[in-house]
Amino acid sequence: MLGPEAELAFRQSLMLSNNNLSIFIDRPISAGILGAIVIIVLFSIYSRMKQRRKVLAMR
Repeated sequence: MLGPEAELAFRQSLMLSNNNLSIFIDRPISAGILGAIVIIVLFSIYSRMKQRRKVLAMR
């Protein structure tokens, strides 16, 4: 899903932090970006479910 460079950087970050995932939310900017990603993913899932219900209601 991620590009090879991003996956490598992710693994390196985990190795430097002794596999502690909190390294990705320690700083406010990284927590904000992660929060935005979660909101976008949840909105995408909600939109698909809403569209699917609409199609099923038409049948």
